[in-house]
Amino acid sequence: QSMNTQPESHPDYLADRSDAKSIQFHAHRQLLRQIMVSIEFRQHPNEWWHFSFGDQMWAWLGRDQSEPPLVARYGAV
Repeated sequence: QSMNTQPESHPDYLADRSDAKSIQFHAHRQLLRQIMVSIEFRQHPNEWWHFSFGDQMWAWLGRDQSEPPLVARYGAV
């Protein structure tokens, strides 16, 4: 993944828009996030479509929410 993601990639990019399509798209992105997080996936902070489970990103993003700390289930691919 690139560290230089486009602003459009950010999960809340459409949050402040007022046109009907943007409101609908943002609502769908939020629904996707709610569902994925409810089954223990973690969302990449800069990409609305990128979720992790069991990998290093998942463990890192969940580090403050779990005791004992999460450990990746596999290494880098």
